[in-house]
Amino acid sequence: MNQAPWTAGPWQWDCGLVPPDGPRRYAEIYKDGGDLVIAQFNNLIPEGKANARLICASPALYEALERALPLLEAWADDASNDVGACSQEGGRPTEVELQRMRSSAALANDARAALLLARGGGE
Repeated sequence: MNQAPWTAGPWQWDCGLVPPDGPRRYAEIYKDGGDLVIAQFNNLIPEGKANARLICASPALYEALERALPLLEAWADDASNDVGACSQEGGRPTEVELQRMRSSAALANDARAALLLARGGGE
């Protein structure tokens, strides 16, 4: 795996903190018991806590997707090879085989794009 340009996980969040603008409005996402604040989130909006959980999961999600990408790429290659072999043998691939090839290629592309976005690509 590549060295990540962000603070390594795990991250935690807490909405019991009292920031300068008043209690319970903002909460913090942090590492090392609160010594390193990574971000603040708005605790007053309905999706505030869900956003915090997703942000806290980001390092683990990135690492999992990075480990899964070679498997997704292999699956896409296998599907493409199956369709190619069928065509070379004079046959016509079934709709299921074509859909498997398209789906697996799209999933591998989506994973690559998400990892690139997380690394700051496309800015």
